[in-house]
Amino acid sequence: MPPGYYYSWSGQFENEVRAKKRLQIVMPVAIAVIYILLFLTYRSFIEAAHVLLAVPFALTGGLYLLWLLGYNFSVAVWVGFIALFGTAVQTTVVMVIYLEEAVARKKKSKARLRSRFCAKR
Repeated sequence: MPPGYYYSWSGQFENEVRAKKRLQIVMPVAIAVIYILLFLTYRSFIEAAHVLLAVPFALTGGLYLLWLLGYNFSVAVWVGFIALFGTAVQTTVVMVIYLEEAVARKKKSKARLRSRFCAKR
């Protein structure tokens, strides 16, 4: 090549590289915001972390579906994962609220908490 000329990738590849750099900042920030909102809801770091444990399971399912359908990672896929994280946390919050109410009802009635697998005495 003559002096002063150079090769560079541009177009869709360039946009994807730029978006990937931005998402490396946005994804942790989104998870941190979700964690802070959970902490404000439960007033407990442990409860917030417990609810946030649903996120890796949602990620695993999403990755499996991407592989099964043969899709490539793109900006739209990562934005979808952010939405999936929010949905997983929301579902877990509803489940935890229901379980806490059920345990409180059992404690109030002074009945023993048993599962169907425990032997009756």
